[in-house]
Amino acid sequence: MRTGDVFAGVVLALAAGASLHAQGMPTGTVGWYNGDWISGIPGVLNSYVSGEQFNRVYDDLVVPASGWTVAGVFAHTRLTSAAVTQASWEIRSGVSAGNGGTVVASGIGTATVTETLPEGDGSYIYLIEVDGLSVTLPTGKYWLSVAPVTQAAGAFLCATRGLNAVGNPPGNDGAAFYYVPGNSFFTPLQETGGGGTSGDFSLGVLAASASVVTGSPPLAPWPANLASLTQQLESLEGLPFPGISVADFNANAAALAEASATLPDPLIRTLLEALVSSIGVAHTDVEWPSTTPFYYLPLTFYWFDDGIYITAASAPYQRLLGGRLLSVGGTPTSEVTGRLTTLVPTENDQWPKYVIPYRLPITDFLYGTGLTDTTASAQIRVAPRGALPGEGGRLPQASPNSAGFTVQALPRSQMPPMIQAYQGDLPLYRQHPERNYWATVIDGGATVYFQYNSCTEDPTQASSDFLAQLNQMLAAGSVRRLIVDMRNNTGGSATILDPWIEQIKTTRFNHAGKLYVIVGKATFSAAMEASDFFRDGTAAIFVGEPTGGKPQFVLRRGDFGLPNFGLRVSYSHGAEGASDPSPTLVPDIPAGLTFANYMAGEDPALDAILSIQPPPS
Repeated sequence: MRTGDVFAGVVLALAAGASLHAQGMPTGTVGWYNGDWISGIPGVLNSYVSGEQFNRVYDDLVVPASGWTVAGVFAHTRLTSAAVTQASWEIRSGVSAGNGGTVVASGIGTATVTETLPEGDGSYIYLIEVDGLSVTLPTGKYWLSVAPVTQAAGAFLCATRGLNAVGNPPGNDGAAFYYVPGNSFFTPLQETGGGGTSGDFSLGVLAASASVVTGSPPLAPWPANLASLTQQLESLEGLPFPGISVADFNANAAALAEASATLPDPLIRTLLEALVSSIGVAHTDVEWPSTTPFYYLPLTFYWFDDGIYITAASAPYQRLLGGRLLSVGGTPTSEVTGRLTTLVPTENDQWPKYVIPYRLPITDFLYGTGLTDTTASAQIRVAPRGALPGEGGRLPQASPNSAGFTVQALPRSQMPPMIQAYQGDLPLYRQHPERNYWATVIDGGATVYFQYNSCTEDPTQASSDFLAQLNQMLAAGSVRRLIVDMRNNTGGSATILDPWIEQIKTTRFNHAGKLYVIVGKATFSAAMEASDFFRDGTAAIFVGEPTGGKPQFVLRRGDFGLPNFGLRVSYSHGAEGASDPSPTLVPDIPAGLTFANYMAGEDPALDAILSIQPPPS
């Protein structure tokens, strides 16, 4: 070996284990430090308020061949007040200009805030540090962001020129990026002042000494995920957990981590879902990446008032179309739904009726709950179909007895075209699922029908423009009634509709018989909040099915990443301020949907409203 290589190895080992104290440094093992802050170059606004409101700086680091277990992250930040208790951190890979890459790990953790030096303008430089992490990083290039959780305007990440840097790069490559929602999306970042110009910022990583110095193997992927899960949930999720004690939750996570070495991945994925669902908060859930390893049955299910039916199928299984589900793998439907309900975070009995039809085709979950002995296929048995009066579409003739098929599973990328059970004219509520919001005039001009499918901005029309058009429709003298249909809305942002509901309170439609709201088992989250606003502040009459959301639901606050497989977990705390303490909002006029209604192209909820004569203008 060349003497230069030996020297470089010694320097790296010493640097990795360096205990630095200039400008206020953590006492742990510094794996990477981009360098001391410099007062002659302005800092950059860097803070976190929510998942929709933040200013974030990302700077690059290189993890050496031995890999790291990240134990903590830190940043030098100029603040006017030390009243910061938490920091939001993210580690990404594959970042470039205009490309946010992939979130490898993230979270919001308790921050240690240590004053270092005054700036002379009433602000101070603080060391903001988040400890207690256990994030496994293999060798490679990453980008780090550490942002204090604060609404104060004066939080600035300090620039550096690389003095006292540790690791690679040593604060000299100018590869930082800036991300502000609606403004800058991973734009290259550089600041200039009296001290010069820099595109590097004073951030650092604490690495567990065992993996840095000795190269000891880090935790295996699933145990590392579970260790990170318990650590972050204890910090971020509202306590106590309503469905399980924290001690029992952590014990179950530890047991799963220990057993994971001998369990197949589909079973681990199922048990992870069940573990998180046991918390008992509908908004706290596992978020799987778009490139999941799941296999799917080429079938579509829907839970009607009279059972679960197959509403779409690929060509080889079209004889199952319109069949009522009797069993999966020989297990009766009632038990199937019971097992799958354990994988659904919920606060009532309605939300699983919406979610389970989406879980049924995923063979990981069928295998993990013991309904099948493989993820490659599933045995599906349905009841025979009889003739339904008024059907709007034709179906292949079902067998006279119950029909059973072994259905082969496919990756999502290979899913074939699906044949729909119903092929007639679509009722209004099914006409535009691709639109987040739309409206039309019906009932001979007497009624405006407004369907609100998602509490998110529609890429084809800004919500402000749409609501202005909706108000023009409502201004017509012939309009005597308004229907707001949120039965298919699972949520998003409350900021879109809530201000408009405040306006409706002052209009002629806020009177008995002039305002109706249709809800159902998919009405959830921000759509549930909008329903609460209508219930508590207007004369709205509710029609349809009980809601999937609880009126006083626990609020989703954000999500964090787990170290491996691109998994994220949402976390929740605090409650929606509705007056109704019930587990679900029960409509004033019940109007469920049977399979016969579906096949006849009927809409019992809308029909119930239109059967009532609207009040005069």
